[in-house]
Amino acid sequence: TYNDWRGEPRSRHAKKASAAGQSVGDCVDCKTCVAVCPMGIDIRDGQQLECITCALCIDACDSIMEKLGKERGLISYATLSDYNS
Repeated sequence: TYNDWRGEPRSRHAKKASAAGQSVGDCVDCKTCVAVCPMGIDIRDGQQLECITCALCIDACDSIMEKLGKERGLISYATLSDYNS
């Protein structure tokens, strides 16, 4: 699951946006999650039937978040009950 509550709005230019008084999410729109997906899907568009739960997007996103000094888990295995508790 892509945690849109944390990642949106996406921006490649977070410093410029924050200087302009705009808030941005953690997603830097690098599309690394899409590039590593063997099914060619964009997990940021919501859960999709084609997803084979290989977790390559999770690993790719976590590596980008670490490089940027942000918390891991922007994409993660989760259910709605995980967020409602």
